[in-house]
Amino acid sequence: MIATGFATEVCVDTTARQALSRGHDLVVVADGHTTSVRTGADADLVPADRSIAQYDAVCRTIGRPGRRIRVRAAADVDFGAPERARDVRPA
Repeated sequence: MIATGFATEVCVDTTARQALSRGHDLVVVADGHTTSVRTGADADLVPADRSIAQYDAVCRTIGRPGRRIRVRAAADVDFGAPERARDVRPA
């Protein structure tokens, strides 16, 4: 399963954790998720770029028994047809 999207710390995180708990291996596209810019009343929150970087770092360390999560750049992910196994291209 491949995870991308908006609201990194809510939607993308929830999707990733649910995928793992349902038995899927997961690739989080590091440059394929984002969050809102923090200004005004939200200025006391972690800046968006640091929030995204922190999420990617956490994803590199979490998992479930027998499952794995990988963080890769979009250029390193095979977004091919569904009938093929979707996986990371070899480095």
